[in-house]
Amino acid sequence: ILIQGCSHLRSIHSALSALLTDASFAGIGERCMELTSIDVGRVQQLTVVGITSLTEGCKHLQIINLGCCFQLTDASLESIAARCRTLTSIDIHGDIHMTDAGIASLTQGCSHLKSMSLEYLLRLTDASLASIGEGCKELTSIDMTGIRNMSAIGIASLTLGCSHLKSICIRECVYMDDPSLASIGERCKELTSMNMSRIWYITDVGVASLVQGCSLLKSICMGESSQLTDESLAVIGSKCRELTSIDVSGMRNMTAVGIASLTQGCRHLQLICIRSCFLLTDTSLAVIGQRCKELTSIDITYMGDLADARIASLTQGCSRPQSIDFGYCLRLTDASLALIGEGCKELTSIDMRCMMQMTDIGIASLAQGCSRLQ
Repeated sequence: ILIQGCSHLRSIHSALSALLTDASFAGIGERCMELTSIDVGRVQQLTVVGITSLTEGCKHLQIINLGCCFQLTDASLESIAARCRTLTSIDIHGDIHMTDAGIASLTQGCSHLKSMSLEYLLRLTDASLASIGEGCKELTSIDMTGIRNMSAIGIASLTLGCSHLKSICIRECVYMDDPSLASIGERCKELTSMNMSRIWYITDVGVASLVQGCSLLKSICMGESSQLTDESLAVIGSKCRELTSIDVSGMRNMTAVGIASLTQGCRHLQLICIRSCFLLTDTSLAVIGQRCKELTSIDITYMGDLADARIASLTQGCSRPQSIDFGYCLRLTDASLALIGEGCKELTSIDMRCMMQMTDIGIASLAQGCSRLQ
């Protein structure tokens, strides 16, 4: 009923996606010929029939989000490829029936793709990355989170064709390794964002290969990559001078030496996540406070040995934090909240779960100084 009077709609984002059916998409395809963007993830009743009806009418689509539409198959991608030649962005994360054949069809028809979200498409292999590398030369962003059948061979094929990539996520791609990072470092000189967290086989050697070639990196996430050490932080600090965000949560081999090396070179850091880095000491926060004057967000959750004195070191140097997470830092007291209230006037968010030594007095001190808290 809504779309009958809105034939000039260019964008549809439905919070009621669960109620839509193939008939809904047929109606959109019939009446909204000018549509360029549709975001209707989690439509459980959507099938290739609905996709075909939609794309037959909406041939100018540039952005499609069909994530977690669990009934979609390769035939849906074939339909999109055949009719949506101007497509630049597609999100099909969690669509569990997609295979390499569907990705091949998509990339043959949609050669102008710039962004692809393929998280947890568990049937994909290196063949899909080869198809993307061959067909999508304009690609700048790809998310492959959780695709466990991909390896360095696929990454080599991808980067050979997609040299303009600026954002790559290989989080939880468990077979990625140092040669994978070497291929990215060698060919993706424009890369600014890299997520390689929760990968067991990458080492300091791979990180060095990556940053040697990708000196423009601004965001690095490598949390819970268990083989990485202070050497990775040292090479990042020496090569990635424009870095603004780093997540090294759960890196159990990282020490205060690594933090010192990182912050010596990366003076523009705005976000630091060092949660569950159990070898870090109070001196790490002191170094961050001294060198990271632009910091707006820090996560130090589970740093159980952290003392109030180091919160003072942090807040004296970093007066601009908007977000602080320090849950489960069991030694901190009301004194820390008073320090934050006094030094962090721009704070909007704070996580202090299980802070057993904090009382109403500390909360009052925090609230008095941090009036922007939401």
